[in-house]
Amino acid sequence: MERLKGMYIPLPTPFTDTGAVDENAVLALTDFYVEAGVHGLFVLGTFGQGPALTPDERKRTAKIVIDRVAGRIPVVIHAGTADTPTTIDLALDARDQGADVVGVVPPYYFDHLDDEVLQHYVKVYEAIQYPMFIYNNAVNSGYRMTAPWTAKLVAEVPEACGIKMSFIPLEQQLAFVRALPASCAVFSGSATLIMPGVLWGLAGSIHPLTVAIPELLVNLWDATTTGKLEEAVELQRRVIEFTAVIGDLQRTAGRSVLRESLKLRDLPVVDFPRWPTKDLNSEQATRLRNALAVARD
Repeated sequence: MERLKGMYIPLPTPFTDTGAVDENAVLALTDFYVEAGVHGLFVLGTFGQGPALTPDERKRTAKIVIDRVAGRIPVVIHAGTADTPTTIDLALDARDQGADVVGVVPPYYFDHLDDEVLQHYVKVYEAIQYPMFIYNNAVNSGYRMTAPWTAKLVAEVPEACGIKMSFIPLEQQLAFVRALPASCAVFSGSATLIMPGVLWGLAGSIHPLTVAIPELLVNLWDATTTGKLEEAVELQRRVIEFTAVIGDLQRTAGRSVLRESLKLRDLPVVDFPRWPTKDLNSEQATRLRNALAVARD
């Protein structure tokens, strides 16, 4: 397959006021991002609430997104769970529904040895025989990948075509760029340093805090990859400033700030995430609204 690259969006999974997956909102969000020109979608990961859904809900949500995108941009469906059989079941379903790539995080909750995690990936790949996206998220999986270990994994999984690096500094991400073959695209979990990162070998970003500003991400990518570096510096500054506000608000208001940022884009998001959260107070709401206005100016 063609090498993955660009600004991917970790698709939020919205919910109704009863806690069910809001399928109409899923469709609206999918349309919004495709029309904004993003380069791909990462579905049912941490931000996509995959671990908070039942297997049947994950399968249904994957189908809705894949069918709606209809091949216009690549869709990575995350199938990772705490155990190998369930991961295989979800991965097979994603493959059969027509996902471009199947994403897998290390099995979470329990502590695992290096070889146990490696065998998890190998068994999933043996079952699906399909392009696989590695999800390196030590904060939520409990397993911290190293560049040498990941190079060994990629050698064992010949269709490992990408990896998302969450909560990892840029210099450490670049160690993975150096260690992995070019066929395995390294995506940052943050867009805050994506301009220098791309110039130094990163394939793109998948950043939850940027879900309300997809057009800015696309413009930043275009300016960086076409050599318009002065423009790219200014666009990168705007991404940094917006995500700084989002991150600061999230520390006190939780993920509800992402819900409110999407509402400010006139998206029909009733509830997100799938647990009770605080509403923004008037001061927080004003900060968010002003930050979004500046980012979109």
